[in-house]
Amino acid sequence: MVKNKKLGMALISIGVFIVMGVVAFLVLSNRVMNDADYINDLVPVSKLPSDVWQRTQEDADNLSRTTVELNRTEPTSLVYLDFLRFDASNPKPETAVIAAEKVDDTWIADALSSYDSSRRIRTCTIGDVRLYEYDAVIDRLAYNLRYWVIPLTPTRTATLIVAVTVDNRPYFDELSKSLRPNEAACPEA
Repeated sequence: MVKNKKLGMALISIGVFIVMGVVAFLVLSNRVMNDADYINDLVPVSKLPSDVWQRTQEDADNLSRTTVELNRTEPTSLVYLDFLRFDASNPKPETAVIAAEKVDDTWIADALSSYDSSRRIRTCTIGDVRLYEYDAVIDRLAYNLRYWVIPLTPTRTATLIVAVTVDNRPYFDELSKSLRPNEAACPEA
């Protein structure tokens, strides 16, 4: 009788722990992502560690955007995130794509205006994500550059730039794949 009571108590304890684990999993998996979560997901410290990358993050005065700039000297590289907030009074599910459409050729030309020159090589759409690939020059250094337009929510869109000097193409491709594994590059024509 004592053995059966101990066995029963052990089974009840195990059952309680399993139920608590399932509840914790469901609660955590249903949590809505906030802006900081999206930013950390797009430019994670785990993939861009501070001992290698110099990170600067700024919020616009009107909170319409947050920018994160990461620079690396060896190899010469830049990762630039522009997290855009297009808040609407009545967002609809299709607004994310509409907000992302605000990031058009004129927007991208303006974003790349600090470069001495840039030449678009390829453009593609993978799912809802648009990807532009460029050759660019700034301060007499030639870069491979990828520019993603990423719709996130009905009122949030991100643009992400990865630029690496042309002499480090394998690292450029590796960094792109690390940050955007499903849209690392446009398919070759």
